[in-house]
Amino acid sequence: EEGVRFAQPYLGSHAIAGSFDAEWLDRIDRDGDSMRSVVAGFGLSPDRIPEAAYPPESVIGFIETHIEQGPLLKRVDRPVGTVDGIAGQSRLIVHFTGESGHAGTTPMTMRRDALVTASRWIVAVNEYAMDVDGLCATVGFMDVRPNARNVIPGQVELSIDVRHATDTIRILAVDNFCSLADKLARDDGIDFHVIERQSQAAAPMDPFLSEQLAGATSDCGVRSFRMVSGAGHDAAVMAERFPTALLFIRQPFGISHHPDEDVRPSDVAVAIRVMTEFVRRLSNRAKSQL
Repeated sequence: EEGVRFAQPYLGSHAIAGSFDAEWLDRIDRDGDSMRSVVAGFGLSPDRIPEAAYPPESVIGFIETHIEQGPLLKRVDRPVGTVDGIAGQSRLIVHFTGESGHAGTTPMTMRRDALVTASRWIVAVNEYAMDVDGLCATVGFMDVRPNARNVIPGQVELSIDVRHATDTIRILAVDNFCSLADKLARDDGIDFHVIERQSQAAAPMDPFLSEQLAGATSDCGVRSFRMVSGAGHDAAVMAERFPTALLFIRQPFGISHHPDEDVRPSDVAVAIRVMTEFVRRLSNRAKSQL
């Protein structure tokens, strides 16, 4: 479902939403195995994935509950929050190519150090994102070659993750990042190119379902809190096809993708009550329309 193995997220929800791209089956993992062969190896039929799609007319809506992968609910001291939208994401793999050389015999003025250029770019990306409200830009992976103590780095491959609730702001940032990388590379006599570029559009939640979710929260004696998710969730894909709502549960330490990620049983209990009241609200509305 997460898609980490083949660097393609939301595999399960794409199948349910009818947006699974058959070309993804040809993606290769680090061992050289294709997604198609792995799915078949589980005894399943890759060609039947389209049958997983739900007809939109058969779905009232999709509601997801997820731990917040950030510190907002912790900061405002609320057990749960209603998500109004999920930020769009751009994920790129980029490559800087310079020239390797001996660390002791190559004069500083004659070097084409790919790592130096990449480092300057990383700092510039961070400064840009700091100046744009709501923008997050992260370089999370770097592969330096030849990665030896006494050799000038000749190649650097790295990832950048860019997110914002407004797609135009995110797309502009990505374009500016690539233009800046190209300029820095040319100034340093380095080559730059983008190896891979993926994106996920921002996903607004269904206004009616979100209002019902916020109302259910208030009915449970909890002050409602509306927020935007900077992390991607299945709801982002499901919202493309079905009315969707998303409820966050507080992460008491405000961190995620970390061994200390946790959740309080009392907050889970609140979420269960809110979800129950949410379903009751929809049921009562449906009965009133009969």
